[in-house]
Amino acid sequence: MTSAINPDMKIKFLALLLAVVLAGTTVLPAAPPPGYTRVFSDEFNGTALDTNVWFHRTGARLLSFQKPENVTVTNGLLRLALKKEAAGERRRAVG
Repeated sequence: MTSAINPDMKIKFLALLLAVVLAGTTVLPAAPPPGYTRVFSDEFNGTALDTNVWFHRTGARLLSFQKPENVTVTNGLLRLALKKEAAGERRRAVG
């Protein structure tokens, strides 16, 4: 059975979903809620991805090609850019 959803629409939906999630991003509270323990956090305070903590996943994935140059850190936010560009064998590139 083939999907009736156009691959371009899937990319647009995923980009919109990511934008909605990132738009709702807030600063972490000083302490986790009762019953929870924070085991990791990263406030992305620098100007680039801290490669001592994170790594770039590169190469072809499901519908896109992963490129480190599409990953930025600005104003405490990690941004993964989804671009309509030729990369590898894919028509889309993301961070």
